[in-house]
Amino acid sequence: MNKWNLFSLSALLVLVLYSCGRQTNLELALEEAGENRLELLKVIDHYQNVDNSDSLKLKAALFLIENMRGHGTVWSEAIDTFRNRVAEADSLLTMEPLNTWWDELAKNHHPILKRDLNYVKADFLIQNIDGAFQAWQEAPWQKEIDFGLFCRYVLPYRFESELLAYGWRDSLYQEYHTLVKDARTVKEAFEIVHDTVWKRLLSSSSHFPHILDVVAMQHQRKAMCVQRCVMLGAVMRALGIPAAIDNVGRWANYSRNGHAWAALITDKGTYSVYEDERVAKINNRIDATEFELKYPIPEDFPMRTDFKKRCAKIWRSTFERQPTEDVAEDEWGKNVSSPFRMDVSAAYGLNNSVEIQTDRAVKRAYLCTFATGTDWSPVAASEVKNGMCRFEALGDSVVYAVIGFEKEKPIALDNAFLMLNGKKHTLSPDKSMTGRVVLTRKYPLTGKWPNEWAPMPGARFEGSNDKNFTHTEVLARVEQMPVFRNVLKVESKQMYRYIRYCSNDTCDTPMAEVEFWNKGSKMKAVPGQSTVKKVELSVDGNTLTRPDIAPGYILGYELEKPAVLDSIVFYPWNDDNFVLPTHEYELFYYDRGWVSLGKRKPETYTLTYDRVPAHALLLLKDRTSGKEERPFTYENGEQMWW
Repeated sequence: MNKWNLFSLSALLVLVLYSCGRQTNLELALEEAGENRLELLKVIDHYQNVDNSDSLKLKAALFLIENMRGHGTVWSEAIDTFRNRVAEADSLLTMEPLNTWWDELAKNHHPILKRDLNYVKADFLIQNIDGAFQAWQEAPWQKEIDFGLFCRYVLPYRFESELLAYGWRDSLYQEYHTLVKDARTVKEAFEIVHDTVWKRLLSSSSHFPHILDVVAMQHQRKAMCVQRCVMLGAVMRALGIPAAIDNVGRWANYSRNGHAWAALITDKGTYSVYEDERVAKINNRIDATEFELKYPIPEDFPMRTDFKKRCAKIWRSTFERQPTEDVAEDEWGKNVSSPFRMDVSAAYGLNNSVEIQTDRAVKRAYLCTFATGTDWSPVAASEVKNGMCRFEALGDSVVYAVIGFEKEKPIALDNAFLMLNGKKHTLSPDKSMTGRVVLTRKYPLTGKWPNEWAPMPGARFEGSNDKNFTHTEVLARVEQMPVFRNVLKVESKQMYRYIRYCSNDTCDTPMAEVEFWNKGSKMKAVPGQSTVKKVELSVDGNTLTRPDIAPGYILGYELEKPAVLDSIVFYPWNDDNFVLPTHEYELFYYDRGWVSLGKRKPETYTLTYDRVPAHALLLLKDRTSGKEERPFTYENGEQMWW
């Protein structure tokens, strides 16, 4: 019998004898590994043939191999070229060159999934196992981390589908271990590393949609959310700190995106750091949920500014395969069932529960939240038994719907409900009690926009008959925080051909659109002398486009002929979700399905509907353009967003 046969036989004998409970997963992994199977057997053989003090390393090797199924790296030649450019950079890279490089390479981007079982080699796994054990055993906080925690949150070599790099543990250890040389507890070490890495690798949007290996990522100055989390988590693991990436897959009341963060996992609970704080806490708040208001809001400001993002569920990405229920034979089953996702909602204080009763003959019910711009999308599933199902560990201040499938078609099992302060409030439309609603938006206004608009007071509009504005008259001033459409009265009776907008010295809020009016008629204007470019975008009739900006910028305009103005209307930069008179809208209410109240084209910047059922969940759709649309209730003359 040759050497390889002896090695394979001894390794397989370990698999059979090690644990009957693990045999199936290991056999499946080895079977799926195909030609790479020998590489995995090398790892087992390596740790089987060392002294007994390394028996834990054999267990660790088996843990990794049996959980490798389903993991892999998103790869393409374009990604590989991009990675090499980043890794070879001799200075920290900002987003501008990164985006330029990727935009060029993406034209020939044909991604595939390189499955770990087929590509990861023995020396990589052995290097990873030895490095993980060394960091764990040398850490002053080793006694805080049992072998189970170690295997789940220190040992794994990946978090998501990032590229892998040889020597990543040693590289990160050498870079960061001096930071924690005086730390005595794992919590203290986590706080130090979190603060340092978060300041080194700043947050930014990115054109590159994948995740580089952490060795290459050290050359970046900025990265998007999940990329930063992978980097931070990898540094933690390289130092023997048990770390995971927890996430909100999709906000329950905002955008189409979610949020992720790195968490410390201990036998006491899950620690995380909120926003710019430095102290890690159990049952902590979720960061990125609030839009901080940087300026005082006037008492007469006509819109709510207290909007917060909400989450229905919080998940943990895991390397270890999680038990999954049998996937239902419908289109939503796989969306709520993943072997590499764990529900950790309760660890963050999401403790609401709800029971649903239904007379529908369905086997499974899906708890859904509204996905912005689309419709209900599942976040959890529950078996229906005797007409009842139950959902636990739910977020508060969220509107939910419960959907089942009959004959492969989704069907509402009840009306939508609002979970508020731990109580379920069913949103059943009362068609016997109807009323008028006056709508101004189709999507919640966030604190981002008051922050943009607040610096504008102090700006002014000036008139002149000299294009160089040698002699001017102030026609109107911006005296209060604007909203979307703002009308300034002009008292001057003097005729002027040239008008300019002068922002105050520190304001760089973009001006989206400007209109000059006289006796009910809008006057045509073309760009004049200005201090910035693209001024034509402020008179193109589009409130979403905008000129360039700079602090204290000036926008100049020329009328066709001198004229007396009685008003100036301006629209600052905005999210394009206000009601517009040029668009067609359709209002719906929810009654176990969306029911249309008709299409309308408003004549002004508000939209009015009569005979709207009371207590209904409403949804306003823009049939002309835009996909940012969210459900709301109408309470005391206000739209309340969910």
